[in-house]
Amino acid sequence: MPPSKNPSYDQALGYLIGVGGSASARELGRANVSRMTLSRMCADGLIVRISKGIYGLPDRAPAHGAADPADDPIDPCRAQWMIAQASSEHAVVCLSSAAALHGLTSHPISKLWLAVPKEKPRLRHRETVPDLVQLVRMDERLIETDAPGTEYHERDGFSFRVTTPLRTVVDVIRFACTPKHEATMAVLAEEVHQRALEKGFDDAAILAAAREIGPKTDQAVGSWLLKRSLGMPLGW
Repeated sequence: MPPSKNPSYDQALGYLIGVGGSASARELGRANVSRMTLSRMCADGLIVRISKGIYGLPDRAPAHGAADPADDPIDPCRAQWMIAQASSEHAVVCLSSAAALHGLTSHPISKLWLAVPKEKPRLRHRETVPDLVQLVRMDERLIETDAPGTEYHERDGFSFRVTTPLRTVVDVIRFACTPKHEATMAVLAEEVHQRALEKGFDDAAILAAAREIGPKTDQAVGSWLLKRSLGMPLGW
């Protein structure tokens, strides 16, 4: 990287390259890069503002006509930050985010859904970009290291846990059966169920996965599958 005429620019660019291409304004501030410098660098096209409080190198911004979301379900502009959050030992990628990673939905990941314990976890930059993360509280036994239906994925140097395809289908259906999440999960539940069948899973396997979680989940998922088979309304 050739040196610029502004040492503070070099400081910011060097830091971003060193951390993999993106960082928060708070982290850059600890590296002696002011917010004014960041604003000027954005105006000069040297960096881009990925989202509120997060800055990155221009080659991390999505180009016009970017790849099909099915090829890369995480928006590349947000991917590194999101996966850093997912790498928290207290979190598991779940619901629509897990569905996208497993090819169970055609919708790209625009928000990171994370299952976390009922006690608040410590997530890096959570307070800086709250619109990118949706936290879902679950019993700790469902998201601990050896919890049923979770697996490890690796991306961009991070290792993080994701609910397995079957567990994802079960969770989406279970949440679609609750008043709080019915509006956001009802349509997704239909899609992930259909795609799971296309991938070779059947209702018996889905029910077996539901039983591993517990009797309430078994009852909710079993009821949803029965209503669907009978053509009945699927609302809670």
